[in-house]
Amino acid sequence: SLFVTYITIGSVMRCLQTVLGAVIVNMRFWSDASYTVYLFHHLVVMIAAIWLIPYTWPVPIKFAIVFAVGLGLPAILHQVAVRRSRVLAFLFNGKLSRSRPTTSKLVKTLGHR
Repeated sequence: SLFVTYITIGSVMRCLQTVLGAVIVNMRFWSDASYTVYLFHHLVVMIAAIWLIPYTWPVPIKFAIVFAVGLGLPAILHQVAVRRSRVLAFLFNGKLSRSRPTTSKLVKTLGHR
């Protein structure tokens, strides 16, 4: 059922959060960048796929390139522009950027010293 799936996913995420500790910083980045990646990956994927049409490379190679570029470029855009600008954060993510916790505060929050 949907409830059991929800509880299972939540439990797994909590266990990973407890076990992996500092990896949560990466999870936070991808969580914050998800909407930016969603908005821009369509354009990037289309441009990359059209650019690769003339090449006779194997399809798995082309797929890997399109996947990496389609995920990487919007993530870089988020890091370089959206995350650093309150206006862009509001326009592309619908929220004003919050102050980010420093690494020392984040490590203390996670229980590491």
